[in-house]
Amino acid sequence: MNNFIKWNQRESYEKVIISLTAVMALGFIIYIFAYNPIRKLNIEANLQVSKAISDYELVANAVPKLSEGTLEKEVIFNRDILIQIARDNSINLSRINPTKESLVIWVDNVETIKMYEFIQSLINVGGANLTRASISINDSSLLSAQLTLR
Repeated sequence: MNNFIKWNQRESYEKVIISLTAVMALGFIIYIFAYNPIRKLNIEANLQVSKAISDYELVANAVPKLSEGTLEKEVIFNRDILIQIARDNSINLSRINPTKESLVIWVDNVETIKMYEFIQSLINVGGANLTRASISINDSSLLSAQLTLR
């Protein structure tokens, strides 16, 4: 390497320029490949934390209200009511699996507020009895759920 740049044959000002160029190149490489990705990940993590906190607060406030509502009129919950409530709430049902005693439905890629409004409508308007719910969140902060309703 010393023969390549002929360090010993360089003038002192050339050595200073080469050294400063090397330091700046190293600094640029560290910035591009280390600092910048870490900074972007930190910003993204902070956004996910703030969204998770707001989702938690929403769920914590919504769960007690789910069982508060009363039916406006006596309704027997069935598949037609489920589909109508899903349409009213702009929810696309991925799958509906009727069993002897219940309906198992799958809902994918729904915002948190819409999901809980949908569940609340099923209970309060449709007369559904939510017996089981499995809700998960994907990388884009949307919810997927498997709900068992009677």
